[in-house]
Amino acid sequence: MDHLKNEVIKFAKKLNSDNLSPLRSGNISHRAEGDKDGFFITPSGKKYSDLILDDIVFVSLDGKFDKDGPTPSSEWRFHQDIYISKKNAKAIVHSHSTNATALS
Repeated sequence: MDHLKNEVIKFAKKLNSDNLSPLRSGNISHRAEGDKDGFFITPSGKKYSDLILDDIVFVSLDGKFDKDGPTPSSEWRFHQDIYISKKNAKAIVHSHSTNATALS
């Protein structure tokens, strides 16, 4: 599952480098593959430029995660609801880009 965590990290860093989501805003998750029924998501309160594999949080579709590890993004329930209702959703990117924010 490290490859999925690496994908989350890669695109979280891209949110910042491409100015799509400043600082720690926004979040990214990727549905887990295989036996795990859940998703990997960016942690709460950590700068994306400093992310490492151990920072990415696995959350099961029933909302369980390791309470002794990093805290998942505060929006994890939003991601959970999408993965439950949209079986074909593989990943979610929630950004706060200037243009999208202005449009909304």
